[in-house]
Amino acid sequence: MKRSEFKKSTKLKKRKAKVVKMFTTTGLSVVLIAPSILGAVSVLAAVEETVPTEQVETVLEAVQIVGNQEPIQAEAQSYTTTVNWVVNQNDANVSFGDGLTGILSGTDNLYFATETSGMNTGLNGNQVGTQTFTFTDEDLGNSEGNTYTITLVVTDEPTTPEDKPKAPQSVSATDDGKFMFASGENGTSLLVKDVNGYAISTYTVANGVGTPVQIILNRALTKGEKVQVVAVNQMTDKQSDPTWFTFKEAIEFTNRIIGIDLDTSEELYSYNETGLEGETKEVGYSTIEGFELAEGETKVKTMTFGSNGDVTFYYTKKIVTPPEKEKTKLTVDFIDMETGEKVSDSVISEVEQGKETTVKAKDIKGFVLQGGATVKVTPTEANHTITFAYKKEIVNVVLDNATNVKFVEKSDGKQITATVPKGLTLVIVKNGNVIGKSSNGLFARLLTDEVSINLDTRVAKGETVEYFTEDDKGNSSATANLTREGQEPTEPTEPTEPTEPTEPTEPTNPVNPAEPTNPVNPTEPVTPKPPVNKVDDKKDEKLIPQLGESNNLLSTIGMIISASMGLILTKRKR
Repeated sequence: MKRSEFKKSTKLKKRKAKVVKMFTTTGLSVVLIAPSILGAVSVLAAVEETVPTEQVETVLEAVQIVGNQEPIQAEAQSYTTTVNWVVNQNDANVSFGDGLTGILSGTDNLYFATETSGMNTGLNGNQVGTQTFTFTDEDLGNSEGNTYTITLVVTDEPTTPEDKPKAPQSVSATDDGKFMFASGENGTSLLVKDVNGYAISTYTVANGVGTPVQIILNRALTKGEKVQVVAVNQMTDKQSDPTWFTFKEAIEFTNRIIGIDLDTSEELYSYNETGLEGETKEVGYSTIEGFELAEGETKVKTMTFGSNGDVTFYYTKKIVTPPEKEKTKLTVDFIDMETGEKVSDSVISEVEQGKETTVKAKDIKGFVLQGGATVKVTPTEANHTITFAYKKEIVNVVLDNATNVKFVEKSDGKQITATVPKGLTLVIVKNGNVIGKSSNGLFARLLTDEVSINLDTRVAKGETVEYFTEDDKGNSSATANLTREGQEPTEPTEPTEPTEPTEPTEPTNPVNPAEPTNPVNPTEPVTPKPPVNKVDDKKDEKLIPQLGESNNLLSTIGMIISASMGLILTKRKR
């Protein structure tokens, strides 16, 4: 409230009073002390003990009370304040009882300044003694008519405090944190510093330990801020111990950080954080196995400590997707075990590498699976192949065999004729080997009933072959036997060479022989007849050409033997 507003409010209250009271000045006295009386310091000390700091004289005019009419009160009031001054002090705070404050500054010609105006006082800060200065509201630009008197008490020498001043006392601050108040020893200046020791005010001269003075700050204090106030010896610049002050000291709060399952509202975790009221702190979410932050939630939030300072993080359950494992290309082939050709399209798929997999074979019409129908495999490489083997299915169909099967007489066992059902092939087998078929199989369905088969191997008389018929699907008839009748001629034995006759010995005493009879000529040796091939009663078969060559050789040998015998007989006759 401004001083003028305060005065108007006081006047209004006095006018509304139903009873007028007369006040007299009791216990207060106006200080009108001549400077010559206070020449000594001892006299000044006595004055300070007897004169109150603030003296106010109130003058009331006489009023007449008429019924319930409000009394009429005089407005003029007088205010006096005493200021203790030290030579070369330079400035001092001045405060009157009605709330008017100001500052005296200067040296030999002091200047008094309020918030709204200022004026030269004519007071001398270098003149030892007591001086007075009186001014009115009009001097300040107001119309109330109050009178103010400043009593200035100047001492010749300053009161020298100890080398290290006492710590300031009565420390306080305004609600807005722009001003502080403190008291210190005479001869000291007060200074405010922050927690780091940096000054946040200018020097303010103390009026004495019992008189707090206003300290103007360079900036406003923040809530909960701690500052230090020190007193500085003006002669030695020595500083006192600091007096610490916390501006609007905050209350300590404990707040919770909570994790909540958004779907079930179940509390997943919680822990506490402690701080001063209004203090802020960044807090992060916690990792919870199987959960993740809900959509829209942030990983870091700001906590402001106070009654509603709890912080909550909301979670939802994770949708677990198993990690993708390496795949193996698995190829399944279906092969005819006899030809090696595929009997069905391959099946290609991807399976998990290193995991046991069961593979099944196909059912393929016309083929029979050879082996198991399922295979378990654990592929470990990028490509893996499984092969199922099949064999062509054989249907047991009994076919008609060939008829009229016989050897061609003049073929020397190298040709057979037969009557074969149409669409079938006649097969001739000797000693387990196929030696002839009715065709190459290309035109088996166009064959006539009568077929002739040229054999790869000659069949001798007395040998037996097997024959059967088959179709293009591998079906066959029952097997039958065919024996070539007759007997092969045996080879003639080689005639032995005749032995050479021995030479007759001469008698020692020849005796005249009797007249010999005419010798008989030896008979010609009979040439042996070649063996006659046995003729089959049923068949008139020609002789084998090789046998004719043997007969000519024997005739030649016979002629040589006959000639040799003739020579021998002639010699013996001689």
